[in-house]
Amino acid sequence: MTVWNVENFSDEDINAIVERLRAQGSDDNDCEAKAAVGKLNKDVWNTVSAFANTDGGVILLGIDETSGFIPAQGFDPNKIIDSVDNGLGDKAPRVEPVPTFQVRRFTFEGAPIVALGIASMSEETQKAKRMPCFVVDQGITKGSYKRLDDKNKHLTAHEIYQLQHRYESDFSDQQIVEDAAIEDLDMPLVNSVIERLHASQSRLLNGDNSALAVLRKLNSLNRAGEVVFSGLMCFGVYPQQFFPQLFIDVAKHPGQQKSADPEVRFDHRKVCEGHIKDQIEDAIGATLSLLNTRYVERGRTVEQEPEIPEVVLREAITNAVMHRDYGPVSISEQVAIDIFSDRVEIRNPGGLWGDRTLDNLDDGRSVPRNQFIAKTLSYVPARDKGTIAENQGSGIRRMQAAMKQHGLPQPQFKIEIGAFTVVLHRHGLLNPEAQRWLEKLGIGDLSPERAQVMLLAREYREVTPQLIRSVLGIDSDEAREELGELVSEGLLTEHQRGPERYGLSADVLGLTPVQVGILGVLEVDVEHNIHQLMDKTGYSASTIRYGLRGLIDSGRVQPTAPPTSRSRAYVLNPQP
Repeated sequence: MTVWNVENFSDEDINAIVERLRAQGSDDNDCEAKAAVGKLNKDVWNTVSAFANTDGGVILLGIDETSGFIPAQGFDPNKIIDSVDNGLGDKAPRVEPVPTFQVRRFTFEGAPIVALGIASMSEETQKAKRMPCFVVDQGITKGSYKRLDDKNKHLTAHEIYQLQHRYESDFSDQQIVEDAAIEDLDMPLVNSVIERLHASQSRLLNGDNSALAVLRKLNSLNRAGEVVFSGLMCFGVYPQQFFPQLFIDVAKHPGQQKSADPEVRFDHRKVCEGHIKDQIEDAIGATLSLLNTRYVERGRTVEQEPEIPEVVLREAITNAVMHRDYGPVSISEQVAIDIFSDRVEIRNPGGLWGDRTLDNLDDGRSVPRNQFIAKTLSYVPARDKGTIAENQGSGIRRMQAAMKQHGLPQPQFKIEIGAFTVVLHRHGLLNPEAQRWLEKLGIGDLSPERAQVMLLAREYREVTPQLIRSVLGIDSDEAREELGELVSEGLLTEHQRGPERYGLSADVLGLTPVQVGILGVLEVDVEHNIHQLMDKTGYSASTIRYGLRGLIDSGRVQPTAPPTSRSRAYVLNPQP
C-alpha cells in the first residue's frame, strides 16, 4: 500500500490506520487526523507542505484526535471536499507548488470521513525541481515544512537551499580560493599523480605536461594560476587554513546514542585534517582502531579481520567527502563518523543530489555533485594501492557485497533534506552465540543464507521477503524460495497477520501449534481479545485461553487487564 495513494485504499486499510493511531495515542510520520468540523483547519496546509516535502502521507478528515480518534460529530464531507479542491486548485492555491494529491470518501464506524493523500514531490522529477512546497500565506521562508513523526517542523534555510538547488549544476568546487597560492599545494602529491598518469599513458599529459599545466588541466588552477577549491581540497598542504571546518570528525560514543551528559560526550575523538587523501586515510585508520577484530579460520590458519571490512569503510568515507555539499550554506559543516556500540554512522552535509533516490543508489551510475573533485581523486594514489576514488558508480555495490560476504546486515541509508547518512552495523547475524543456537536446534549445517533467515526470524519475530532483501541483500524471489524451503523443513510457519509473513515454528520455539498460531496474530501495538483470536486462528475459546497461559507465563504475551475484566485483551511483549 503506497502511503498516500488513497484511491487504492480499502475500508480495511482505513481501519488499520486508525487502529494504529489509537494504539500510539497520536498521529505519526505517515498520517494526521483532523476533526475538520465546520471548516478546514488552517494548519492542514502546513501538513500538506510537510508531507509533500518529505515522504508523502494521508490526512484523515472527520476523525477527532482529541477524543481518541473517533468520527467527528457534525463533520460535513461535501463542504470539506470543496475546501480541499479550492485550496489545491489552480486559481488561488493555498500551497505552492501544488503536490500530486488524491481525495476519497470513506465510511468509518458508520460515519463519513475524507482521506486526502499527498504525494512526495521528490518522487516526480518535474515537481522536485520546484521544491519546496510552502504555504502561500506564510511565504517560502516561514511556510516550508517537513514531517518528523507526528509534527510539522519548519525547514531550515539550509534545507530550503538544498531543495531549491538540487537539480542545478554545482560548481562549488570551482570557486577561486582567495589568498591561496601555488605554495599552499603539496607538490610531492601532485608529482605522484603525474607519475601515475605517465604509467597509464593518460592523454591528459599530451602537450605541456609540467606540474602547473597538469594542475590547470585538472582544474586545480585556473588559467590565471589562481588556486580553485577542488585543487586546494585535493592537493592543499593544509586546506583548513582557509576552511577551518572542512575535516572529518571521528568520535566513539559509550552507548547506542550520543550522550546527553556534557561531562561524558564521547570516549575518543580524532579530528582528521589535511587534503582529502590524508583526511580519508586518517579517518579509516582511526575508525578501524576503535572497532573490534574477530578471528576467522581460513584453511589451516586463523586470521584477524575488523568487524566491519575496511573496503566498506573506505567506500563510505570516500563517498561522504567526495559527494558532500561544499556550497556556501554547508561550508562550515564537517563530515562526521560516529561509532556506537552497535553501529557506525557516517554522515555528510548535503542530501541526495540530482535524480538520486534511495531506489537507484546502487544502479551503477556515477553522478557526482562535485565533478572536478571526483575526477581529480580518480588520479590521486591511495596509501596502499589503487586510487582514492574510482568515479565509476560501483562503490555501493562493493559495500553491499563485502557486508554480505562477512555475514553483516546490508548498509542502511538515511536520507534527509540536508544530509546523507550511511549506517553500518557492527555485529553480524552469524556470530558465535547464533551458531551455538543453530547447533542446539540441530541445524548448524544450514547454508549461510538460510541460517541468517532463521536468525532474522529469531531477532524480529517475523520475516518477510522484503525484510530479507533489505538486510541480507538477497533478491526477493530468492528470499521466497528460501522461506518456502524453511517452511517445508518445519523450521518456519506462515503467520496470519498477512501474506508472506513468517515466524519460527512450534518445534523451534518449543511451543504448541496453538501458541504459535496465537503469536502469529498478536501484535505489539494492537490489542486482540479472545473473540478476535478465535476468528483469526479458528481455535475455540478454551483452547486459546489454555495456550495463552503458557505465553503469559513465559513473558511472550502481555494481558491488558486483570483476568476478571470483560475488557481484557492481549498484546505481544515488545521485549520477551
